[in-house]
Amino acid sequence: MGCGASSVKPCRHLYCLQCCQLLPGDKFDIICNLCSEEFELTEDQILNVKFSIPDESLEKISFVDKLCKDHKTILSTSIKLNIQFTTENFLGLCDRLNKGPSLLTSVKFKLCQIDENSWKTIGNTLEKFSSIENLDFSKNIGMGDGLIIICKSLITSSNNVKDLNLSMCMLSENHWIEIGKILENFHRLKNVDLSGNRGIGDNGVLNICEGLKSSSTCLRYLNLSDCNFIFLAQWELICALVGQLYYLEIVDLSYNTIQENVLIPICKGLQSSFNSLISINFSFCNFSSLESKVLGNFLMDMPKLQKVNLSANKHMGVGLALICNGLVESSNTLTTLSFVDCELNNEQCLNIAYALKKCHKIAFLNLSFNTNMGDGLESICEGLLVAKDTLQSILCYKCFLTDSQKKVLLCLLVLCPSMLCLDMRNEGDINDGSIIIETMFLRLEFTEKIKKHQR
Repeated sequence: MGCGASSVKPCRHLYCLQCCQLLPGDKFDIICNLCSEEFELTEDQILNVKFSIPDESLEKISFVDKLCKDHKTILSTSIKLNIQFTTENFLGLCDRLNKGPSLLTSVKFKLCQIDENSWKTIGNTLEKFSSIENLDFSKNIGMGDGLIIICKSLITSSNNVKDLNLSMCMLSENHWIEIGKILENFHRLKNVDLSGNRGIGDNGVLNICEGLKSSSTCLRYLNLSDCNFIFLAQWELICALVGQLYYLEIVDLSYNTIQENVLIPICKGLQSSFNSLISINFSFCNFSSLESKVLGNFLMDMPKLQKVNLSANKHMGVGLALICNGLVESSNTLTTLSFVDCELNNEQCLNIAYALKKCHKIAFLNLSFNTNMGDGLESICEGLLVAKDTLQSILCYKCFLTDSQKKVLLCLLVLCPSMLCLDMRNEGDINDGSIIIETMFLRLEFTEKIKKHQR
């Protein structure tokens, strides 16, 4: 805000302290002094400490230890700890955690490039805490046996842990065997992300599935994306697991090649959650028309779906028609559809348009990287008119649209008052936020053209 130290008034209630790598050294010192001298933290206050400090700013990390040292009550309440800096200096913080009270509830160690011994230290530190609810150890690839110690230490919080994220950790089969055994002690897991781990192995899958069954009445979110399940025996175990999850809401099996003989039991298992399932992600699953027909039949039994992602399935063929028929069963709830890079042709677009005409709550539609939609895109736009009051975003990035196709999209934009994003670009950053502003100008510009034409 450009304020000097003299303009900063003493704060008696600190709820969130966020230190980023761009914070100038002098301003950082001011914050350190304020934390040491001005803040009066009491046991009933929640402290959210978030640090993101690179190696070149190691001199600032001493603040972590200083903050804990100067405030003995700082750990006497629910603390959300987010460690993202890559240094072993955090061990001082672990020591402070050991000496403080034991009410830590949320821990995030993400992208920490630290050695196996450091992970063991973290495990030994967490053992004293019995109220941990949320755990994120994602994107750490060098944990070794430290992860086993961490998981064993969490047994003290087994009645409280709700969220577990071990995605993209390159864990071995032995890791999964041990983790699975430990998960049998957890009975309240709601959200589990094991995605991006491609070395689970048969025994690993067996133990993980058995462990997760202990939370069968609680599990709401399951992410097994990109786990490279290639053997039928592995899928049979997963199918048996999902068949016992009666309240599953979100399932992500993307980036796994799934054939018909596997998809049939998966869909049968997911039918156990027919009354709760709201989101499915089967993108990059290499579906052919056979798998697409199986999925279409499954969708006819799913009345509450909100989000469906079928991106990068380029060979759905005539099976897409059955999928679209199935989507109609969720016509009162469906908000998000993604068909990115599906090589959609004119006829397939007509199938999608049929479903859209029945779905009046669509908010987000992603058709990016489809270059052969032809006149079918116009039919899709006509179908979207039933959702003109809810439609917020249409993405046609790198679809290489014709002038005629662009005009159809612009006409739809004018008719949809809630539309925030219309992406018709062929180049540029796919996450470019300026496209939202451009959409506003497109609406105004095209509206004016229509008015002039009417005159």
